[in-house]
Amino acid sequence: MTRTFRILYFVILAAAVVFAVVRDDMSFWGRFLTVLFPLFVVIVNEIQLWRDRRREAEVKAHEQPGLANDLHHAYREER
Repeated sequence: MTRTFRILYFVILAAAVVFAVVRDDMSFWGRFLTVLFPLFVVIVNEIQLWRDRRREAEVKAHEQPGLANDLHHAYREER
């Protein structure tokens, strides 16, 4: 689910940055918060994606006995 929103979140972040740069009547804190909120959402989404990839790699490692010691490599293949 979070993979589908990855591009959308980055587009919203880019739009917020452009909006903050173009608007001359905004204060510093207005510009800062305009960029900070979408950035926070992007960071949370990336953390969720990282955890999901890690969890999927752990499940694959447990399902296949030969990969039990290669969890790190299974995680790398998912990226």
